[in-house]
Amino acid sequence: MSYERSRPVARLTFALGVLITCTLATSVATQQQSIEMSSPGDSEGMEEMLEELKIVMSGPQPTGINDPSRTNAEINEYVAESIFSKDTEKVEKMLDELFYFCVFVRHNHELQGLPLVQRALHEIPGLKEFLLLRWRNVVEEIGDLGRGVWHSDQVEPGKHTETIRASIKRKTIPTILAVIFPGDDDTLATIWESHDPIHPGSTIGLLDLGGFITPESVALRIETLMAENATVPYPRSAAIGLGKCRTDAGLEALVVKLGDPDIGIALRSVVIEAIVAHGPKALTYAEELRKGGLRYGITTKTVLPRPEPPNIVTTLSEEWSRYRIYTALRSLERLESVGFE
Repeated sequence: MSYERSRPVARLTFALGVLITCTLATSVATQQQSIEMSSPGDSEGMEEMLEELKIVMSGPQPTGINDPSRTNAEINEYVAESIFSKDTEKVEKMLDELFYFCVFVRHNHELQGLPLVQRALHEIPGLKEFLLLRWRNVVEEIGDLGRGVWHSDQVEPGKHTETIRASIKRKTIPTILAVIFPGDDDTLATIWESHDPIHPGSTIGLLDLGGFITPESVALRIETLMAENATVPYPRSAAIGLGKCRTDAGLEALVVKLGDPDIGIALRSVVIEAIVAHGPKALTYAEELRKGGLRYGITTKTVLPRPEPPNIVTTLSEEWSRYRIYTALRSLERLESVGFE
């Protein structure tokens, strides 16, 4: 059985961009700053990763696991044969492909509505145990290396590439677990163990992928949303997550953030969207939501056509932000007419 494998650098590129729902645009910008501050040897390796990152931005690149012509039984046999082999190279390549599938294909499915082949990877005997053992090895290997990796002034000269790779290792197994074993206690434990408080957006993304709405996860989202002097991606990820959690505490935080006159359209658009996602509870704040749209001249009467399908960069564009506000206000209008979505 022959399948197309993801490139060996897939783990690097996708994790750099989506650590999870941290935006590629910000990652690229910070990556470039790291390149400028790094040594010549590091710079060359990071330039290569940056070029790969740009390729990934271009759109979906299907993998063997996502091949719709293959049955779940065939795919499970294919994955198990590599994962449980004693061939280190085969194991590494399969982990790359699993990560590729769990992050990139899933992410583009959510962004562009592309078909997502539903797999039954959780049925592979011993897979979760293998991944958990692998995670323990990663923790022992890298320790705290890789935390806060984008703060280049804190990285020892000549160690930029090493710390970036460690940061990626810190997210690979938790990401695979979050998608294949969502809602699982062991999965949740790995997510928290991989947590980087300097970059909470990646943890929030993993919590979203795993469908976790624990009090601790909601608290992290609220804390991140309300953080002072925070960059756009992390509060934005937090707002999106709170829209999925739909808790009263989260709704209250979103409403407070909506009233902040200093937030930009990219964040305001997902805050409005997240409030409306709370269903009938959003009706209490209908006036504030409409005022949020009017800041940019957006009402349900100003018809906005759907922009071209986005990638992980253009979702931050003003065009897409305006469209998100427009569609959220239309959902609000429907809620007012029927009382539920």
